[in-house]
Order: sequence, then C-alpha cells, then structure tokens
Amino acid sequence: MYFPFLRGKQFELLAIRELVSNGLLSKNIIPVIEPVKLTSTLTKAISTCIENEHMVSIIRNPSVGSFEEEYGNAAEGSRMHSLKKEFDEYCRNANIIPGILIQKKASQILDEVINQNIPLSNLLAFIDDYDCLKAFNDLFQDNTLRFTLIPDETAFKRSIRQNKVLCEDRFIKQRRSADYLEDEVFSTDHLFYREEGYQGFSDFSVIGKEFFEKGFAPRAVAIHLVYFSTNSELREAIS
Repeated sequence: MYFPFLRGKQFELLAIRELVSNGLLSKNIIPVIEPVKLTSTLTKAISTCIENEHMVSIIRNPSVGSFEEEYGNAAEGSRMHSLKKEFDEYCRNANIIPGILIQKKASQILDEVINQNIPLSNLLAFIDDYDCLKAFNDLFQDNTLRFTLIPDETAFKRSIRQNKVLCEDRFIKQRRSADYLEDEVFSTDHLFYREEGYQGFSDFSVIGKEFFEKGFAPRAVAIHLVYFSTNSELREAIS
C-alpha cells in the first residue's frame, strides 16, 4: 500500500479529483491529505473519492496553513460554515480514514473523533517527533490503529509494532532549481517495506516535507518526473 502524504493545496486536490474520477488511481494508493485551507476544492476532492469508493485519509489537526482557523471561526450562515458542515458530513463516510498528527493538541482532536463515534481501529496517525512517543502510547495504550505512519528509525519501530507504515521524505531538495541533477535515485521503499515489517510506505512525493504557502517566480524551472528503472527502483528525472 502506498500513502502519498500531500498538503492539500489546490493543484494537489485537483490532481486527486482528476485521477480518481477517471479511474487512474489504484485502490492500493490511499492519499493522506493535510488540508491547508477550508475550500470547495477540498470538499469536492473528498466527495469525488466517496463517489468512486476510493479511500483517502484526512488529517483532522493540520499543522500548516489556515484550515484550523477557518474551520474554528466559521460563522453561522456564512459560506465557510456551509463548507464546514459539508466537510464534517463527508468525513463521517466509510471511505474516509480520519487522520491525526501526534503533537501537542493531539488529545483534543482525538476527543472530538471519539465523540463522533469513530473507532480508534479506523484511525490513521502520523508521528515523526521522538518526544511525542510517550504521548502516543498514553493516548492509544493497547488500542491498535488502522495505520501509523512513522520514520525509518529504531526508536519508532521498537515502540510502534502494529500496522506501521514507513514514511520518509525522499525528495532531495536543492536551493536553486538549476542545482538539481538530471537523474538520480528517488526511493526503493516499495521494494523492501514488507520484509521490514511495514504495512505500506509513504513519502511527500517530489514536493518534499517542507511546506511553503506562497511561491515565487524562479529564475529556472525544474520539472520532476518519477519513473521505474530497469531494476524496479524509483528514479527521479529532472529537466
């Protein structure tokens, strides 16, 4: 199983809608969306996945963007409030896997999920901070989550043994577009995750984990394309 971790920017949400609606996204690919804004593009992407019975995970406590502020301050009768109600309704669908980032406010969002009668066995968690491991174990104790995304580090593998998903940022970011190599190895996680005890693998695609809300006009443009090489490793071609 592949869990691409995406910040829910407009172009990413539109890509999911297009792929899912045209049957071009394998059922073995479950996108994990960390929404950055409460928009109709987000709710339409979720509804497209529901209509096509394609599973997607939605992070309920995003750490980037303005989603939490927009969701929390949606005034009754406003367009934002309508989007909030739509979002909440869609997130109760069986094709939507609620996701939680394990951070300081994780217990608060977990209480909200439990109050919506969502079983912990249907939950996806993402944790990459060693200092949050104790909080993770305190929150879930003997409960087995549906999936837990963790980095490929010994401390996490020792602590989280059930339904773990390997999540690493395989994108090698350069300061300037002109500095990228024309071709390099991107990842081999898809070849070894099972024998290493993982249920699946995850990454941040060719965007990387670092989040930028606003871009700028670069002096050079690099086009990144991931492809399978002859020995089945994933390589990244840049032009």
